[in-house]
Parts: sequence; structure tokens; C-alpha cells
Amino acid sequence: LREIAETARVDLMCALATNHMARQEPGKAIPFLEQALERQPEREDLARKLRAAYLETGQHARAAELQKDHALDA
Repeated sequence: LREIAETARVDLMCALATNHMARQEPGKAIPFLEQALERQPEREDLARKLRAAYLETGQHARAAELQKDHALDA
């Protein structure tokens, strides 16, 4: 039951972040994505969205670090 609740919480954070990204507000999306990825680090979709948000806000070093840590292809 805890696992289901945690997944729902992470999915909600992802949805909020996606909404901010769609509204061209990547800076507001980043904290949601960071928390979500911290809770479920195996989720590649979260890592990809966070990398995109970093790139859109000019945080290229953080994007590169995330790409390396999560073995994301460019």
C-alpha cells in the first residue's frame, strides 16, 4: 500500500512539473522533478524531463551530470 501511495505521489509531482514545462516555466518544474527523482531514482522518464528542464534554464553542467549519472543518451 505504501508503494502504491509513493508512486501516486511521484506521478503527481511529475504531472505538476509537466504542466510547468508546458507553460514555459522550467524553473518551477525543476524542484518537483528533483524530488520525484530522489524518491524513485530508477525512473528514466523523470531523469529525462529534469535534464530538459536544466537545459532550458541554462544549467548545462547539471544536465550533463544527470545524463552521466542516469546513463541517458543525448
